Amino acid sequence: MSTLSLDPHPNGRDGDRRDFMPLHGIDHIELWVGNAAQAAYYLRHAFGFTEVAYAGLETGLRDRTSHVLQQGRIRLVLTGALVDGTEIGEHHRRHGDGVKRVALSVPSAHAALREATARGATALRAPYELRDGDGFVRMAEIAAYGDTVHTFVERGDYAGTFLPGYAAVPYDGDPAQPGLLAGIDHVVANVELGEMDRWVKYYEDVFGMTELIHFSDEAISTEYSALMSKVVTSGDGRVKLPINEPAEGARKSQIDEYLEFYGGAGVQHVAVSTTDIVRTVEALQARGVAFLRTPESYYDGVPARVGEIDQSLEDLRRLGIVDVVIPDRPPPGEEGERFGRRIVATAAQQLRELLDWDPEARLAARADRYHPDRGIGALRKAGAEHGEIASLGVDTWGATAFWRAAFALDVDAMRLLVRYGADPTFVLTSATIGNPAEHASALTGLEVAAIVRAVPAIRDVIVGNEPNLNRFWLPQFGPNGENVASRDYFALLAQVHDAAKAAAPETSIWGGALAPRGVDRAGTGRDTQSPQRFLNGLG
Repeated sequence: MSTLSLDPHPNGRDGDRRDFMPLHGIDHIELWVGNAAQAAYYLRHAFGFTEVAYAGLETGLRDRTSHVLQQGRIRLVLTGALVDGTEIGEHHRRHGDGVKRVALSVPSAHAALREATARGATALRAPYELRDGDGFVRMAEIAAYGDTVHTFVERGDYAGTFLPGYAAVPYDGDPAQPGLLAGIDHVVANVELGEMDRWVKYYEDVFGMTELIHFSDEAISTEYSALMSKVVTSGDGRVKLPINEPAEGARKSQIDEYLEFYGGAGVQHVAVSTTDIVRTVEALQARGVAFLRTPESYYDGVPARVGEIDQSLEDLRRLGIVDVVIPDRPPPGEEGERFGRRIVATAAQQLRELLDWDPEARLAARADRYHPDRGIGALRKAGAEHGEIASLGVDTWGATAFWRAAFALDVDAMRLLVRYGADPTFVLTSATIGNPAEHASALTGLEVAAIVRAVPAIRDVIVGNEPNLNRFWLPQFGPNGENVASRDYFALLAQVHDAAKAAAPETSIWGGALAPRGVDRAGTGRDTQSPQRFLNGLG
């Protein structure tokens, strides 16, 4: 009997069918909690999140308060009731703190709802629009398992911090400190016995997702407890949703316990990725976050089970870090079952798993730049996120594999890409990210110099992207409305140029492309500059 199976292309290659439900990824996760301020405080101080937006009495809401937290590509919304008799309060009475909304970023909320309902989804809210001085956002909503909902979010060119109606919260952190968490890896649902296959079919029918991995009760079991699980994924691997149901055991399954305590089906956990698991776990433990302990005997068998690893085995043992389950491709000519366990502790190892696993991935590593169906986008499709390549650091849309590895500062991954023939032209030195105040100094000239010295194949370095936009560079204006972005950007450009040239004289340094338009006025909420003003400010 098969206990674990992997089929990255169960319904044919992605190009064989139309993507009727394109998903950009998970826009945000909203939790309905008993005390939103307290929950936000804990996640900020224990897990390193930054509060970026707020809505409540001060913004005109009378029944609820919401705190929006961000870290890397993770956005959490913590919402609590202010008065009795609200849907939020009733949800908390039934379930306690829990995930209410898994919001999905889409190019069109209208089209997403139309396609979803045509394929069997239940609409909870027709498309609606929120608007303020920063633009507009369109949303629509459908039902999922239990009381969980999926919200389709169409952001377009919205330039605000989160959504219209939310006030931006000034950044109060240290931009020099690296983040601990990079992104949302997957969102796990627990459903009742006999419901797993129904919900797998729901995501296949409504979203066009495919079943990636199946774990039977033999694969995930102990003497007393067992569960069954299937993982569905979007075509490009941006959204992964494992679905669990209980299985018979000598005692009550952990899934049964969840269903009993939560009061029905719901999100069991949200898994997050990190670029350095040892550093992250050490930091979280130092902040008081408690982790489950792994038996000491587990680590005695790691060398024989998984072979050589880059991390210190003692670090893994000390911190309770366990190996990641990665299904192996069967030997040539052998069909059906795929088994295996390997420890994957670094981005380079994960990337190597993918490149070794699928010849098409090796070809994709050498493919054209700036194309979602080539470069790292094709790597992810070819391997269906095999080895969790997502932990390399940033979203991959329109970016090369090398760009991604560069931002993660993973020199081993860069060397690996060169070895497999990737074009190492571009290295990102100023992140194209949503929180530039936190990450503007993610790479300095000295760090770039260390990279080009360590990876001699690099011949071109591009510094930043659209630095005349507030979404990529802050601040744009000084207290009197003067242009400070040009000055600060030029300083970084010069720093990178001098350091990189000293390390590798043949390297070319390129400025980032500018956005074609800007407002040229401070204090409008859309602090952007026209290319002409930005270039004039460079001197």
